[in-house]
Amino acid sequence: MFDKVLASRLNNRIEIHREQIIQGELGDKREYKLYKKVWADIIPLSANSITTSEDFEYTDTKFKIIMRKVDINQADIIYYKGIKYEISHIIPAFNKNNYIEVHCILKKEYYGEL
Repeated sequence: MFDKVLASRLNNRIEIHREQIIQGELGDKREYKLYKKVWADIIPLSANSITTSEDFEYTDTKFKIIMRKVDINQADIIYYKGIKYEISHIIPAFNKNNYIEVHCILKKEYYGEL
C-alpha cells in the first residue's frame, strides 16, 4: 500500500547527468552527459540567503529528491526543468523499500543592486 502511494507522487521527470571523458583533437576533456531520466518527488527543505559583499548575494536552497533505487553517485548532477541541483548526499529511505533519498542543493547567485 505504502509503495503505491509513494509511486503516485513520483511525478517529476528528472535527468541524472554523469561526468564522462570525451576525446577531442586537443586531448581528453571531462563533461557531464545525460546518463538517465527517472521519475521523482522533489521536496523543498530549507533556504539560506548569504550576502558576501555590497553587490553580491547567493542563496542555497536544499531539496530532498525521492526516487526508486537507481545507480547514482554523489558526483552526478541532477537537472529538473533546466535547473541544476548538486548532490550533497544519498541515503536509503529506510521506511520505503526500493527507494532512495537524494539530498541536493540549488545555488543561485545575484550580482549588482539587490
